[in-house]
Amino acid sequence: MIFAHAFIGLIIGYFLTIKPINSKLYTKEKRLLYIFIAGIIGSIFPDFDFVFVFLLHNKDLHRHLLTHSLISYIIVLVGFSIFKYVRKRSIDDLWQRIFWAFWLGAVIHLFADLIATPVYLFEPISNISMVLHRFRANETDGLRKYIFSPYMINEIIVIITGLVLLIMRFKNCKKELMILLGLLGTILLMAMIVLVPFF
Repeated sequence: MIFAHAFIGLIIGYFLTIKPINSKLYTKEKRLLYIFIAGIIGSIFPDFDFVFVFLLHNKDLHRHLLTHSLISYIIVLVGFSIFKYVRKRSIDDLWQRIFWAFWLGAVIHLFADLIATPVYLFEPISNISMVLHRFRANETDGLRKYIFSPYMINEIIVIITGLVLLIMRFKNCKKELMILLGLLGTILLMAMIVLVPFF
């Protein structure tokens, strides 16, 4: 996926907020907002490897670093589980849901990428990439070809689903809805700027 990762975070946020949040921290609206933001950030987090791609001028590094490795997120999950077990008092429900929103967003991002592009899921243990159906394009028409491919239908479905669920959850919270729409707009703008060299 190229455009819809952040919208996966909206879907995760929606499902993590179906059950009321058992927390006294912040207002109800802020609790919802923070969980959705964590889902969005988690859903785009693996693509922060683009920083290294640009710094090292090496496009081949994308999806080859630890941000796209399932091993990294398993280690984080084990660490969180140990922290919960060792801690003398329970972790607030809001913080647990923020963790799960971020973690699920990042892990689902990896599997969304697997649909069309190779991902090194077990880096650094294994240097073997995995892909469900490789999208083939050459350097000159790569992104244009993707936009007019069947893969784009998946992205459109995720984007529409995410927006509908966002509006359903925040229909009575206009301020928080505007904050999230602004964040999504900023992420899409940044994605377009990063992708300009690929057009």
